Amino acid sequence: MKKALKVGLALGAVAGATAIVVNQAKKVEKREPFVTFTDDTKLFTLMDTKATVTTILPIATVVTVVQKKHLGENYWFEVETPYGNGYILDESVLPQVESAKHVELNVTAINQYEPFHAPFGCEGTALLMGLQYKGYTEDSLEQLLEKMPQADRNPNEGFVGTPFEEAKGFYQTIYPAPLAAFAKEHYAQTVEALVDASVQDLQRELILGNPVIAYVTKDFEAPVMGEWDFGTPGVEEAVDNLHIVLLVGYDSTIGEYKVADPSSDAGTYWINGYAFEKAYNAMKHAVVIR
Repeated sequence: MKKALKVGLALGAVAGATAIVVNQAKKVEKREPFVTFTDDTKLFTLMDTKATVTTILPIATVVTVVQKKHLGENYWFEVETPYGNGYILDESVLPQVESAKHVELNVTAINQYEPFHAPFGCEGTALLMGLQYKGYTEDSLEQLLEKMPQADRNPNEGFVGTPFEEAKGFYQTIYPAPLAAFAKEHYAQTVEALVDASVQDLQRELILGNPVIAYVTKDFEAPVMGEWDFGTPGVEEAVDNLHIVLLVGYDSTIGEYKVADPSSDAGTYWINGYAFEKAYNAMKHAVVIR
């Protein structure tokens, strides 16, 4: 009887252990993914704001919450991250829903000022970043800009003026159609101008792994509209404070976009979604590099 009892207890213990393992497995499956929404989320070694900070998590970092705990006035998350495990304050992250989209293309930034000085060459610089990311060219910025078609006054025909110096009184840019046609002729048939594309269209291209040249505004300020002479009957309305960047990322949870900015020392950075969309929607000009 004692032997039978021991066997029964052993079996019960094993069964209980099995149940515990199953339950734990279920818990692991249900661990909640969160995403950081600032660029200064501290990863602590302990649940203590005075503890050692092992790293600062970049914005849009996806973390897995292992457990949550209240300590004093703070609510802590124990987390697993791509940069190691540790503890963060709950105010640093947002839940990532199942349908959340996060894409970040590993594009190498190129500056339009250094080492080659092209103060009006943001269009060509953005194009070159996208072409190099896709492996379509090893040209330098100088080589690409020297090939770019020029126009006397109309950006629908080519680049107005020169990327190397200011042409006062002229709308100094090249619009998507001739920019895409230039890229097709010299680099890749997969470059395409996007006509009146929505921000959702841009997001879909990113999800497919395609960087997008976006016509926005300098420093993503509010668009300033002006009237310009393109050498055609009447006048054309266009954004006075125009700037062109390469769109390389999007996160639906934090509602932000990542850009490779030809004029920024930072190279790439995340930008508030509202600011990006307001700047882009002023003209809805874009070119995709597939």
